[in-house]
Amino acid sequence: MPRAQIADNGTQPPLEGRVGKKRRNGVGPKVIQLRLFAGIFFSSNKDFEGMAMAIASDETTRICDHCDRAIPSSNIDLHYAHCSRNLEKCKVCGDMVPKKHAEEHFLNTHAPVTCSLCSETMEREILATHKGEICPQRIVTCQFCEFPLPAIDLAEHQEVWGN
Repeated sequence: MPRAQIADNGTQPPLEGRVGKKRRNGVGPKVIQLRLFAGIFFSSNKDFEGMAMAIASDETTRICDHCDRAIPSSNIDLHYAHCSRNLEKCKVCGDMVPKKHAEEHFLNTHAPVTCSLCSETMEREILATHKGEICPQRIVTCQFCEFPLPAIDLAEHQEVWGN
């Protein structure tokens, strides 16, 4: 059984806190961490994690048919009712999204976007790379005269200034 510390005065100390104790040689306070779990304060993470794992492994789980997550068996019916009524799986990324925010999720995450510099349409996740490294209309600087110009015009410009 893990060592635990419980408040003697009937009040509960903070959920996580530090307690100063005098060292054996009396030179200064020794600081220990306390963690609360099931009304018991544990003085080490190892003891806390051991107790949490023992309790978690005692309860069986079932996989929800709607979201494919492991749910404690005692909660599966309530979870499934809530999950199937309120959530849907995104057809693009597979994330579970609230039904009322599904369209917003698609528009903010997956909808094609247009580059403001060259008007090319692409996936949202590559837009930043496109604008910074690929877009022919991004502004670059000539290495010879330090003049800013669109990348598409750089080669012709440098032929003139590079000779």
